[in-house]
Amino acid sequence: MITSQEQILSYILSTTTQNPRLDPYAARISSILQINKPEIRFAPFVLHIVEQPGQSIFIEDEFLARLLVQTGKCNPGTGVFVEAVNTIVVAEYGIEVSSATGEMMITALADADCVATIAHEMMHMWQATYHPEKYRQLREAGLWYVIDPLEIDADAFAIAFCLQATDLTCEDLAFSIRELKRMEDYDNMARWDRAEEYALKYGFDSVNNIKKARNSC
Repeated sequence: MITSQEQILSYILSTTTQNPRLDPYAARISSILQINKPEIRFAPFVLHIVEQPGQSIFIEDEFLARLLVQTGKCNPGTGVFVEAVNTIVVAEYGIEVSSATGEMMITALADADCVATIAHEMMHMWQATYHPEKYRQLREAGLWYVIDPLEIDADAFAIAFCLQATDLTCEDLAFSIRELKRMEDYDNMARWDRAEEYALKYGFDSVNNIKKARNSC
């Protein structure tokens, strides 16, 4: 297992790339949340290791990414906040698995969905910065993603920021919206409710776009 700060940084640098195109969004979010702006890097696939909670790997090869998900070794992700080196790694491709058929679909993520990932992971940064004990307790608890309060809040902030603090639309955020829709029956619409709360808390222009996405997208 990679453990030291130097090893983590070396691994990230060797498996990811840098592209500043979304840095303005990260800078704005850092101002809203009053946290330091992280380094933003990209990898084709971000996978979370099932038997090592909190550990992720960055994969370039689609076949290998599919195999790791199909065999249950990893869960697909769209990004991860690597706290030890203040870096967010964003996936360039999303993996969707049908709960009914098990069919796997690979989707190239639009910039808008990457912005949602950055906002999501930066909310984790906020959680770790301002509520470190609670953040670590819940991380160590290993709760199911769908009902994990940390993930509900991160998803909610991401959708609130994207839909109410930018000119992005629910059509732009197709992948992210589909992910939220899949969880509605399990989280009792908690992510949508929390998104409206965040829009009001941070003084975004309204909650109208959130309501539209919730009801019609």
